[in-house]
Amino acid sequence: MSVQTLIMQLTELTTLHERLADISDEKTEKIKSNDMEALTKLLIDERKVVQLIEKLEQKREKEVDRLYDTWNISSNERTVEQLITKIEDETAKRELEDVVTKLINVIVSIRESEQLNSDLLQQSMQFVQLSLDLLQPTVQSANYDEKHKKQQRENQSIFDSRA
Repeated sequence: MSVQTLIMQLTELTTLHERLADISDEKTEKIKSNDMEALTKLLIDERKVVQLIEKLEQKREKEVDRLYDTWNISSNERTVEQLITKIEDETAKRELEDVVTKLINVIVSIRESEQLNSDLLQQSMQFVQLSLDLLQPTVQSANYDEKHKKQQRENQSIFDSRA
């Protein structure tokens, strides 16, 4: 495998991750507007993109392993930094560094967006639970017992000042 093939795979991975980031941003808007039908469609699209990413990632891992084996890099030293130090072509080295940096930035963006979506969904669930709790009467307030009746009689006065 050449370094250019790795760069092409990483570029394609970056493109797929950018699509995933766009979907994540769209999900945020759909959650805010409470559009569950559109959110469901986005989740289906997201799953398709994730499957494409997984397939491409498996191919990339196999090719990177071949590259490491070609350069005799031991398994405990297999990092992007180690790979970059073995590349002799400065242009390819810079290009690889750029695409890896871009991919990392997109992944960080996705994580932040998904954390926001998670927080929004959590708050929405808390609101729903609070609404349900407010709508459902408690057993104590629905049933009047003897203690409540007795206390109510004690608080009543013979003279009604409002009359």
